[in-house]
Amino acid sequence: FVAPSCWMKGRRRATIGALCLCVVALSFFSLFRGIKIKRKLDVQHQLEQDSQDLMTWFKGNGGIAGHVHLQFFSGWDKQQGDLGSGLKDMVRGLGAREDMDKGELVLKVPRKLLIVPSKPVDSMQDNAILLALAVAAEIKKDSSSTWNRYLALLPSEKQLQRTHPMYASNSDLAIFSDIAMARAVRGTRSRLRDSWKKGKVDGDDGNIAASFEGVYEWSEMLRAYVVQLSRRIRLQLPSVSDKNSLSQTLALVPVMDMMNFGDETRKFNCGWDYAAEDDSLVVRTTRQVMRGEELLLSEEEVEGKPKDNAYMAYQYGITIDGNQTPLEQLPDDVCEGLQQEVEELKSERDKKHPYRVLLAKLARESCVEVFEKRMHEEERDKEDQDRIVFLAHVSN
Repeated sequence: FVAPSCWMKGRRRATIGALCLCVVALSFFSLFRGIKIKRKLDVQHQLEQDSQDLMTWFKGNGGIAGHVHLQFFSGWDKQQGDLGSGLKDMVRGLGAREDMDKGELVLKVPRKLLIVPSKPVDSMQDNAILLALAVAAEIKKDSSSTWNRYLALLPSEKQLQRTHPMYASNSDLAIFSDIAMARAVRGTRSRLRDSWKKGKVDGDDGNIAASFEGVYEWSEMLRAYVVQLSRRIRLQLPSVSDKNSLSQTLALVPVMDMMNFGDETRKFNCGWDYAAEDDSLVVRTTRQVMRGEELLLSEEEVEGKPKDNAYMAYQYGITIDGNQTPLEQLPDDVCEGLQQEVEELKSERDKKHPYRVLLAKLARESCVEVFEKRMHEEERDKEDQDRIVFLAHVSN
């Protein structure tokens, strides 16, 4: 009886030990879940406070807002939409606090709240740098800036580094250099750095449009440029000196730029126009919007015409699901090279790399036939492998 007794005691100890491990694991899981829930509630509470502060600033400076506030929305692609949530698969956007009828006012943004270049020039490339300088100057002022409350909610350098292709490494851009977006990023970054090194932007009249040598670090300049690139809109505004004369410019439109674009599953429900009578940008609903629903703009309306995903990636660091504007298809030999590069980037680490994921997606859209052919070949190979395994199992 001694041996069985010892064996039973051993089993009881093992069982108790296993139960203890389960209790400890459940405790850690509950603690982790509790921390995660608390963090989510803290982030949401902070956004509510940020939204109140932003709307107070906006209305205090002549803006008019309807039943709207900043809100987190789930279900978006992780690269889509605004930054700043800190929560997986959730993005910040503008939502309806109450049911809104078609044509109801969402926002009215007075011209004085727009951030525009100090001296618009004919070249849109130089205009973009001048707008970046205007943004950088206001960020530099910190709490003394008129736009401080708004600027505090813009993406940080760290957030932009995780998502926008302007921060992609030269090696990643070189791998996908056959894609127009990769070349555009390298070209824009090179021009921006040249202007930063010279510390000036030339004007149309031969004079210097802006001089800023030694004022900003490269990181400050790049962040300001990406902020304006991903949030700006093109406007035809009356000249300050001559109301009958219109001039095209780039501008940041506070609060309106917190709105995201619609896609094939989340249709846009807002439109905007410039109201000359009171010199303001006005956003209204284009259909009935329910309480809690996200207020979305049409990228076609903002950009003036439909844009493909290469443009959307370069400008905003996003792609639109179901984009009806196809990318220009690359030659087969180029596509075969890109397809091979994408195959080599299939490790888990690369799947989590935002720039490579974005560039690989554009490669697939630029080489539809080659990638579809490869996909069908992989499906056939898998079917053949499954058949071999099945026959081996039957024969045994």
